[in-house]
Amino acid sequence: MVNREQKLLIKKYFPKTIVVFFQFLYRLLIDIKDGVIIFSCKQPSHIFRLWILRRYGLRIGQNSSIHMGCRLYHPWNIMIGSNTIVNPSCILDGRAGLIIGNNVSISEQSLILSLQHDPQSKDFTLQGEKTYIEDYVWIGMRAIIMPGVKLGKGSIVAAGSVVTKNVEPYSIVGGVPAKSIGIRTKDLQYNLNYRKLFH
Repeated sequence: MVNREQKLLIKKYFPKTIVVFFQFLYRLLIDIKDGVIIFSCKQPSHIFRLWILRRYGLRIGQNSSIHMGCRLYHPWNIMIGSNTIVNPSCILDGRAGLIIGNNVSISEQSLILSLQHDPQSKDFTLQGEKTYIEDYVWIGMRAIIMPGVKLGKGSIVAAGSVVTKNVEPYSIVGGVPAKSIGIRTKDLQYNLNYRKLFH
């Protein structure tokens, strides 16, 4: 506990504006809610953001980007390949593990989960397993990938879909729950490299 004398010293040598500034900086970096460590990407600098994320254990390859507004749960359990783009306001859940390959495009406000509550549990316990996103996957805006799902190489998830089962390579899926709606070409040779300025 801080006594009255210590409080006076803090007020004298650490003006309120400095304390508020450091609290603001801390909130820019990390939240802790219900024992879950959440890294909030609020810094308008890709270089600084990735530098901080790597300090927290995130493994991320060359030319990959994570835009502002994203939230990463337990970033030390997340691995991202090269040339992968995570657009603004996405949630990447690493609590049970998350592996994302190369040249993956994750559109805005998408959720990739690895942990959820067991609906049959009398104690509302958690359950989940590692989620895999293979190379060249394209996830549409506001799609939700449930825990333990594997998205095969080159597959596409349509915007607003909820994926509850594994997706075959080069399949196009959509809907709630997501079902096959097409097949994608297998001749994929692109390398993504996109960083929106100040995002």
